[in-house]
Amino acid sequence: MSEVRTLTLADLRTNPALMKSGAEPGDTYTIDEDGTVNVKRIFNLENEEVELGVVLTEKMLEDQPVLKERGLEAGDRYLPDQDKFIKTGTDSAWQQFFYGYQQTPGLTENLADILESYAPLGEIDLFTDDEVIGYTPPEELYGKGFEQADNETRRSMIRRAKERQLLDKYGRFFKPEQDSTARTAGEFAGALVDPTTFIPFVGPAARGATVGTKLARVGANIGIGGSLGAAYSVTDDLAAGQDIDVDKALLSGAIAAGGTGALIGVGKGVSKLKDRSANKIIDKADEILARNIASGMETNAALANAQKEIMSMGGMPIERAMERTGRKVRMPGSVSAAHRKLVNAAQDQTVSRFYSKAIDEFFGSLSTRIGNISQPVLRRLRVLEFDSRVQTVKTLKKVEPFLKSLRKIKGAQKKNLSMHLANGRFDEAANVMTPEMKKQFKEVRKVLEKLHTKMNEEGIPVAKIQNYFPRKIQRNGYDKLLNHWGKEKHGLINKKIGEEALKKGILKENMPVDRRDEIANLVFRGYHNVESPKLGIQKKRSVEDVTPDILEFYTSPEEALQMYVRNSVNSIARAKFFNKGHKKELWSGSYDGASIGKTVERELKNLSPNQENELISLIQSRMMGGEQTPHYAFGMLRDLGYMGTIANPISAITQLGDLGVSGALHQFRNTIAAMFGTKNIKMIDAGLEDVAQEFADVRWSSNQLRKLFKISGFRAIDRLGKETSMNAALRKNIKLLKTAKAADKLFYDKSTGRMITLGEKQFRAKWGKFYKGDIDQIIGEFKVAGKGGEIGEAVKFHAFNELSDMQPISMLEMPQKYLDHPNGRILYALKTFTLKQIDVVRRDVVQEWKAGNKGTAIKNAGLLAAYLSAANVGTGAIKDVLLGRDPGLDNISDKSLWALLGVYGFNRYGAEKYLKDGKLTEWAANTVAPAAPMIDAITGLTAQSFKDDPNAGRYLRAVPLVGPMFYNWFGGGAEKYNERLAKERRN
Repeated sequence: MSEVRTLTLADLRTNPALMKSGAEPGDTYTIDEDGTVNVKRIFNLENEEVELGVVLTEKMLEDQPVLKERGLEAGDRYLPDQDKFIKTGTDSAWQQFFYGYQQTPGLTENLADILESYAPLGEIDLFTDDEVIGYTPPEELYGKGFEQADNETRRSMIRRAKERQLLDKYGRFFKPEQDSTARTAGEFAGALVDPTTFIPFVGPAARGATVGTKLARVGANIGIGGSLGAAYSVTDDLAAGQDIDVDKALLSGAIAAGGTGALIGVGKGVSKLKDRSANKIIDKADEILARNIASGMETNAALANAQKEIMSMGGMPIERAMERTGRKVRMPGSVSAAHRKLVNAAQDQTVSRFYSKAIDEFFGSLSTRIGNISQPVLRRLRVLEFDSRVQTVKTLKKVEPFLKSLRKIKGAQKKNLSMHLANGRFDEAANVMTPEMKKQFKEVRKVLEKLHTKMNEEGIPVAKIQNYFPRKIQRNGYDKLLNHWGKEKHGLINKKIGEEALKKGILKENMPVDRRDEIANLVFRGYHNVESPKLGIQKKRSVEDVTPDILEFYTSPEEALQMYVRNSVNSIARAKFFNKGHKKELWSGSYDGASIGKTVERELKNLSPNQENELISLIQSRMMGGEQTPHYAFGMLRDLGYMGTIANPISAITQLGDLGVSGALHQFRNTIAAMFGTKNIKMIDAGLEDVAQEFADVRWSSNQLRKLFKISGFRAIDRLGKETSMNAALRKNIKLLKTAKAADKLFYDKSTGRMITLGEKQFRAKWGKFYKGDIDQIIGEFKVAGKGGEIGEAVKFHAFNELSDMQPISMLEMPQKYLDHPNGRILYALKTFTLKQIDVVRRDVVQEWKAGNKGTAIKNAGLLAAYLSAANVGTGAIKDVLLGRDPGLDNISDKSLWALLGVYGFNRYGAEKYLKDGKLTEWAANTVAPAAPMIDAITGLTAQSFKDDPNAGRYLRAVPLVGPMFYNWFGGGAEKYNERLAKERRN
């Protein structure tokens, strides 16, 4: 006959099917030989099956802001059958705290439960609704059979009754978070808030008392504290209906023996820590069982071995851990299942040890997080970034001559040409063009035709329009054009924009401006389905012309053309990425051309469910959040911040220090040779060139910033740094993969079945998982390049990939929160490069160490520290000389330290002003706040103008281009700096 077991609240919380059934703590169940679970309802028999619905996640809330507007939080539920939302309180720290508090009994309550089990009294209620005094007998309170049960069973029934009360109060939808800080605090508070906690000390002996008296007082205090701490542990075990855990009781007593009061509470808290310890023991048992089963051990032997191993580590028996937590160990059903479990566990431990998901979302590079889960998926996303950039540059290069010719035309001639192009009257447009321009326009028409064909091939339904030339509404002409067309069209456009924003789970103001313009144009031209723009019923309706009275609302033809090219190329790359054309995908062994769905599907066997879900979240952030644009005002604020901080020659020089990373990762010799030698790979080869950017109708502030970057030399040094890093990587890999010579030591490679050099072995070890079956191709192209041959596309992509590992050159290198919150990107201004340098340390030092490659980790850490210190001390000295400041090289060790720390966001100013005095909160606030020196200067100068003796010197540094020089030369900056340095030397 099957053993009858009692359901606990832990059973219900961990088993959705039981929770859905309406079962209660105290109900019983049996398990048949075939594994069927039979639940017998004892309490609340009228309970019906509960609809659990769908749990709302953080990602769902981010994708659909309307849910947040309703006040919903992560952990709340949606019940489809009832079409309603349920607030669960799961995401509330207060709810978690009070749950932990009310779940945890104190010593007095434990003693009361034990006494109740020996002499049942039931419950007396002095304040009932209809009687002055109410009484509930034990049988009704704890369940039938309580009077006849033994003491241990009674204590268990009392605990189940309290669990029913807890379930009734917090509901079936509330999910206690096991590792929640708030819940842990509540559990400690529950143990601490007890009359025994406030038992006073005996007190210290008088100053003149004898040594014996003093020792007696100390002994009394220790005795009280230790006794109460141990008593709590014992009563907690007894009240729960469990055997007494002697080890825990002794430990609780030892801690509490330090004194009464709060330390007794800590002693009591050991019981809660023991629960967490029990959870860890079950996790460890699962891991050991998987390892034993994978090695071919029989089930009973595997379990016995797990018990022995855990006991040898000083843990409690598995059975006791199961009793404390209500959890069961999980035995793999087969050797293959055990292997799979071990692989997933190993991946989770490597990635998640010392890992905080919340911190990673705000500061961790998306590419590193994806790469930790799946290198092939990372590669496919990097291919997307590379291809879309390179194809954009190549396509813009074809139309750039026509764009430049258009820019030269002015006045009435430009107005006529713009109208003819916008309305598709190409013959009339040609009459305005020069012979050279006509040739250029033929190339433009070929490009537009090719883009149209390619979009339709990739599943982007674009209607065929005779003599099509793109047109685009100006940002400031949008509302004027809506008013020109009347309220009916105004309402329809807003409706279409709103519908698309809702489907994408974004706010209307965060939808890319270009897409909003496109929707407006589609409505004007008679399209009703803006998702699949085909005229349908409205096919006979003619396209509305751009007339002279509305031409002012449209951008120039050169702006419209370059934006159309950018958006079209990006759309094609995205469509290919998602296989929007539903093409049949035959697996070729290469991830380059595969859709993301095919890539992930091939990787599923290597992923745990948690990894799969995280991967989905990360990819959605890149492909959805990463395509959103910030509000115009936030973009302008960021531009102004850059103008007042880095748009000057001094900041341009600072960038040279970044070459220290290249020296550390690609070797000093290769970096110097790449810096001063021929650049075989240029920015344009990696799609990093801003081709035709001057024709873009972007913010005024962005145009000014771009000009300042060019004049200050910032752009030139940025180009030098990027091209140096890519070519240093090229030189390094060519040397690694050089053709073997007779004297070279060779190694047998199982994957190819041939002998390879040490360099090739190292390259395959680092990049094998990333390139998979394509690694032979990339090695072959490097060998061709090493012999003076052409630099292939695979080598260029690899250079882009190596640079991406060092610098934030694409959205894939940004944190997840940066992508998901476009308006919040202002908080990341001037910090993304710092975060990427921290990411380099995480990937090449921390993760190498965790993976067991401790020698490599130490080497990388040493090289990064040495090269970054040297490079930044050097650039710092150059800047000091240019600014008229004392370089202070007599204290080179101090300079080196701050030069290194500065790369990772710590500077001397912040340390001395905030951290030295323990003002951590102020330091964090100052670090997070976006830099706005120009705004500060304006407000500061305004305030100074009302003073009798105004001091405007310090505000000079915010002046774009020349600020740092003027402040140090004429504003007293250099004098103050040198005086402070001299004072430090004297001290």
